[in-house]
Amino acid sequence: MIIKILRRMSVGKRLATGFGLVLALMAALIGVALYGFSELHQINERLAQQSKGLAVTSADIYGTLRAAVLIIGTLAAVVAIFFSKRVAQMITRPITRAATVSDGIAQGNLAQKIDVNHHGGELGLLLNSIQNTIYRLRELIQAVRDRAEVVQNGTDEIARGNAELSSRTEQQASTLEETASSMEEFTASVKQNAENANHA
Repeated sequence: MIIKILRRMSVGKRLATGFGLVLALMAALIGVALYGFSELHQINERLAQQSKGLAVTSADIYGTLRAAVLIIGTLAAVVAIFFSKRVAQMITRPITRAATVSDGIAQGNLAQKIDVNHHGGELGLLLNSIQNTIYRLRELIQAVRDRAEVVQNGTDEIARGNAELSSRTEQQASTLEETASSMEEFTASVKQNAENANHA
């Protein structure tokens, strides 16, 4: 429950909450210690005025207070260490994930998906931005593919048209050669007839 709430908080609020808890525990520890030492001081003053039987009671109270201060201090240190590690993980994991996804994008892997629902604050915004970048790059690449396909189809049509034009040009050249050959034969025949008519 607390972890889910912390994930939704910004990094600054997480750190402030962590330090606030540590300070609250330390304040409680100091308060208990001050209260205990004040009580101990009063008991010592009474002991000086009264008999030695109370000295044993004072030593028991002092031992109990000392144990309470040590237990609360140890508890505060354990909570502070746990909370610090947890907050550090909550900050570094999304950043590490963002770096991994960015490296994947750099290598051309756009099939990655980031679960942005578990992160709030600045890190959630960062991961959401990276996820949107992936979606936009996918759309852009698909649009380029679609346009490349249209260009390829147009290029294929132009190539077919060029092949047809080349074929027709070759046919026309062949026909022209035949016509030129026929014209040469006709010219030779006319020349022959003219020469024969001159000789006759």
